[in-house]
Amino acid sequence: MEIPNILVKDSADQFKKACMAVNEVEEGLVLPLINLATVAIELYLKSLSADEVRTPIDSGSSCIEELYAKAKSVGGNGHGLMKRLEVIPEAFQKRLISAYKAEFGGCIKAVLSQFEGAFQASRYPYEKGNDFGNFTIDDLINMTNFLSHFVELESN
Repeated sequence: MEIPNILVKDSADQFKKACMAVNEVEEGLVLPLINLATVAIELYLKSLSADEVRTPIDSGSSCIEELYAKAKSVGGNGHGLMKRLEVIPEAFQKRLISAYKAEFGGCIKAVLSQFEGAFQASRYPYEKGNDFGNFTIDDLINMTNFLSHFVELESN
């Protein structure tokens, strides 16, 4: 397993770029911004635990393969950020926790737990029970930037 998984990282980078573009271009687009940021955060976490899968393509040549990534199953709806953190291999998880503490002086687990449910709430804000938790847009942007930087460093 190559960590981070470059295919998942690329997807996360695209959502991060879209999040930053929405944040810079238009005030008041809170729901799309929360949605894009939480997807980017989830994908960065997935990139630290996703498996690389290679499948031979029947083309008459045995050297052609299809390459894709498979995220570790976490049960439930699959968007639980705390569960995503828990399936990251221990060595990477420890580095991630330490790096966050060094940069922000806090606990990444506590901050990620504040974002639980934000993805669903950003898609269905009108449904009963959907809560955005206790975080700011700056909290989301900071986490997105931190994870992007951490994953980039891990890929070099």
